[in-house]
Amino acid sequence: MKNAMSQVLFNQFAYTDRLTRGGFTPEQARASAEALETAFTETVATKSDLDRLETALKTDIDRVQTTLKTEIATVETGLKAEIAATEARLDAKIAATETRLVSEIHSTGYKGVGLLAAVMGLAALAAKFWK
Repeated sequence: MKNAMSQVLFNQFAYTDRLTRGGFTPEQARASAEALETAFTETVATKSDLDRLETALKTDIDRVQTTLKTEIATVETGLKAEIAATEARLDAKIAATETRLVSEIHSTGYKGVGLLAAVMGLAALAAKFWK
């Protein structure tokens, strides 16, 4: 099947005529013209070829974009879940630390009150002896 674009780029009849006027035999001129036409047909891209490639490229780009959007959404969902789990673990650790600190503060306060009571008791006892 002949390429429509090669017919525009290469006029086989004019080429054959020039070769014949230049001393080629009609058979040589025809063979040369056919060889060139074949070369052009096989190597020159037509508008139709470019249109097909453009369509295929657009399809590939759309497919890649869709795939990337899906993968990004999946990663984003996974990251959000990991962040939420990490926040929950941190909240639990903070609450446990806060509870422990409050307990230690109360314990220290009770010890201080007990020590103060002991000191006051000793002071009262000492006051009885020194009277």
